[in-house]
Amino acid sequence: MTKKLCLFFFCSFFTASRIAQPPQFYKLVDERVSAVSLGLHLPVGEFSSTHFGGFGAEYTSARRWYGKIRLARQLVFTYNGGLAYYFGKKEAVSGYDYDYPGYLFLHAFGGISYAPRRKRKLNINLTAGPGLGIYNGNSQFNIGSKLEGSYFISRKISIGPGIILIKESGANAIWSAALKGTYIFQ
Repeated sequence: MTKKLCLFFFCSFFTASRIAQPPQFYKLVDERVSAVSLGLHLPVGEFSSTHFGGFGAEYTSARRWYGKIRLARQLVFTYNGGLAYYFGKKEAVSGYDYDYPGYLFLHAFGGISYAPRRKRKLNINLTAGPGLGIYNGNSQFNIGSKLEGSYFISRKISIGPGIILIKESGANAIWSAALKGTYIFQ
């Protein structure tokens, strides 16, 4: 009788805990994933008169699955860190050739990631934070922000555009457009 009573309580406890969970609990996979992105950057505005383009690389992490699996929350916290390098242009000044030095931007951003419920292959990220700009051997702390979109062409690969803002004290804002490819891994 004791064995049957123990078995009854064990089964009851297990069943009660399963009933207490919301139905989406069983359909949702919510694990930490990481992403590595490589992108091409195109300066916009005044910055395009001295630099013609560049590349960027970054690492992103968030507690969620990207892409095709429906999420319990549409907004989640995300962070990323990376670098962007812009190549300088060459121009003639007073009959002499002048090469603008390259500009390196290192950043550590935090922000939010939005995944619409109806468009599960789409993510929109808005991040901001501190950065370090290195130009002609001089470095200066600055702030930056990024607005990016990602469209998943497969479960682990996405492509998308982005807009980057870099603001240093005493200088005009630097704007850049980006097109990046991202690979998701665990």
